[in-house]
Amino acid sequence: MSVQAEILSSNGNTDVFVLEAHAATNNVYQAQVITSFDWFTDADKIGLTGGLTEEELDYMELIDFDEDGFLDDAVIKLKSTQAILGVVLNADDFVLEGEFIPIVSTKPPITCLQKVNIVSCNSSNVD
Repeated sequence: MSVQAEILSSNGNTDVFVLEAHAATNNVYQAQVITSFDWFTDADKIGLTGGLTEEELDYMELIDFDEDGFLDDAVIKLKSTQAILGVVLNADDFVLEGEFIPIVSTKPPITCLQKVNIVSCNSSNVD
């Protein structure tokens, strides 16, 4: 697997993995990848930027992105364009249902938030 994607990992606490609307791609290997989404134990959430809502997403496609022999990696796409917003490893559509939250900000995201519970990267702006 040749991955050029940004990998988002959990720190063992409740995390919000931010998928940025402007980072959607048509190449699954360039999409953001969430490696350790744990909605059950840690109450993790997936944050959506750009005013996106869960209703605008299609996350029914399951693939074997991590090549473990199981079709258990959910591809999150924009319904309107089918552009890929991200991939969640070892999760299916049931796990993701209701786990999306809006991320509203008047400022662009900073390079990498180091605060516990939030992971977001991709901007050249730093406060």
